[in-house]
Amino acid sequence: MTKVQQNNRQDAKISRRNALIRSAQMLGYGLSAGLASTLLDSCNREDPGFHPRFLTMDQFADLGQLINTILPPTDIPGGLEVGVDRFTDLMLAEATNEADKNQFILGLDKIREKAKDRYDNPLRECEPEALSTLLKEAANEKESQFFFRKLKELALLGFFTSEKIGTEVLRYDPVPGAYQGCIEIAPGVTSWTIG
Repeated sequence: MTKVQQNNRQDAKISRRNALIRSAQMLGYGLSAGLASTLLDSCNREDPGFHPRFLTMDQFADLGQLINTILPPTDIPGGLEVGVDRFTDLMLAEATNEADKNQFILGLDKIREKAKDRYDNPLRECEPEALSTLLKEAANEKESQFFFRKLKELALLGFFTSEKIGTEVLRYDPVPGAYQGCIEIAPGVTSWTIG
């Protein structure tokens, strides 16, 4: 075995500590989808005294505009209507490590700063076209990609696991019955939700 192969083999080894950390992260990701609907129940939009758990009120308002740009209301409810902004704040506060939290805040602050510099407005007061442009730039800039991907990940997770979307938009069968491996789906029939 050459020295390069030995070094590569040593680099491929994982310490017990790293193995435990990675296992815990995988377990957390697996549980987070199942717990998402429970978390969303605590994201009741009717609460007038709501205060974000992780973000400042200004950051939270700007986050809401970005979520509304990603998941706007159409013939189905938008992201804000089902509490995705509150879900995202809660997931950042309770289920995200410090390094990822810091990267998310850096990305959010960068997009907020760009909005102020370019449009002379806080992010939450920008037009939808401007918000869309800022998000596209964040998706393509190396420094902002983590923020964009995390925002999109949490927004979509919160949206599709919300009770309103799961029961009123997607097809939901809380007790599925017999297994049918291949079934025909008629045109115009909505997709199934996870139970």
